[in-house]
Amino acid sequence: MLNKKIVSLCLVSILLLINSTPSINSNEINNDSEGSLQYKEYYLGATYDPDICYYVPGQVIVGFEGYVDISDKTEVEGYPIYDWDSYINVVYVEDVDVDLFAFIDMLNARDDVKYSELNQVVFGCDFIPNDQKWGEQWGHIMINCHKAWETTTGKDVKIAVLDSGIDDDHEDFGCPDKIP
Repeated sequence: MLNKKIVSLCLVSILLLINSTPSINSNEINNDSEGSLQYKEYYLGATYDPDICYYVPGQVIVGFEGYVDISDKTEVEGYPIYDWDSYINVVYVEDVDVDLFAFIDMLNARDDVKYSELNQVVFGCDFIPNDQKWGEQWGHIMINCHKAWETTTGKDVKIAVLDSGIDDDHEDFGCPDKIP
């Protein structure tokens, strides 16, 4: 029963992580309003900042509508393809020397393009929880639940667990003595 609770909490954490992940939509990219995500070119030595989305300068990912034999493609709109993934039907375009955001808008307007987006840089995190019994919680470790802390450590996040089987004597809850 406890393992199901752990898995449930991890799934909730993952959902929170997914819902907080920025979208690469060119309408949002060009939105410079206060509080919006900032898009900056990645540079060696850049560090993680939750308010900044780093991207590789001059590179765009293009996904095609329906089946397209991408192994035969060598360029998109005159820019060379440096890699492709036939499983998800995308190509990686490089050396784009025009405004990337305008280029993405132009590609997204094409009938054969399902989406195009910046080639984002993702930062890894080696955050280890301060729970003394972390090593005993195989369920968290097995599903890489700790990866959710790359985005948030839970500050100002409220999570409710509704379960009729809570062990209110468990040390993690720190419950005061029961009232008779």
